[in-house]
Amino acid sequence: MLQKRQRADRKTVEKIFSAGKFAGSANLSLKYLFEPGKRASGISVSFVAPKSAFKKATERNLLRRRGYSAARKLLPLFPDGFRGVFMIKKSKLDMEKEINSLLKKIK
Repeated sequence: MLQKRQRADRKTVEKIFSAGKFAGSANLSLKYLFEPGKRASGISVSFVAPKSAFKKATERNLLRRRGYSAARKLLPLFPDGFRGVFMIKKSKLDMEKEINSLLKKIK
């Protein structure tokens, strides 16, 4: 799990959705923006598992926890000032591999 200061809060998520760019794959989508001046060398990441795709709250929470765990392992690959929201589309996926491929797309 990422530290609380590395997770995006509600205000940041709203800002990302209104002004951010998009990158996607078959199993995972990413909405992101860069804020290099804010909290230098810090990142904010959030994971969303929509209720329309995953009916049970336990399943949504499990996917979010797996996402945060994978993001923690890949923390050095995130660019400075990165703010992003990962939207999970399918439950059967290799989270680290998907996040890594999306990060390569945005660089």
